[in-house]
Amino acid sequence: MAVLLIKKSKFKQGLPGGFGWNQASQRINVDQSYNLVTDDKEFAGQTRSFEVNNVDEIEAIKNQILSKPLISVAKCSKQYKEYRGGRDSEGNRQVEYHTMTDDFVVVLNTSHPEVRRVLDETFEKAKQLMQRMPNLWWCSTSMIRPKPGTAKCRMRTVTAKRPNRLVRAST
Repeated sequence: MAVLLIKKSKFKQGLPGGFGWNQASQRINVDQSYNLVTDDKEFAGQTRSFEVNNVDEIEAIKNQILSKPLISVAKCSKQYKEYRGGRDSEGNRQVEYHTMTDDFVVVLNTSHPEVRRVLDETFEKAKQLMQRMPNLWWCSTSMIRPKPGTAKCRMRTVTAKRPNRLVRAST
């Protein structure tokens, strides 16, 4: 299995090994057997982002990410419509639009061959871009893409450093 999505509320009900609930801080502690990349405040225990300052650091971060499973949180939302019993003045059914949103814990098996290939390609592109444009620092996460016409998923994860200021990258 390459990617596992678990509703965050279900994940918290039965935390697997490497995770623990801290009652005092109301946070999920993550031990060093996982890489944690998320801005979700409910997770704690280690650095939640990677900072890239030069091309050499890309290889070090790549090796660190590939060394153990990656944990993140995706916020997914889907709009749906609910038909009401009444009709408007033109005879059309009354419709209410709602948005359903939930958080999912994403567990990425970084040893899976396809995941490794995508990460290798992404890190190689990052190195090439940084070599061509040394004053531009960037990061991108595009591991989760919903099928067209389905729910929208967004992962906000990596912090990248640009000369004299810190910027957040999100997808």
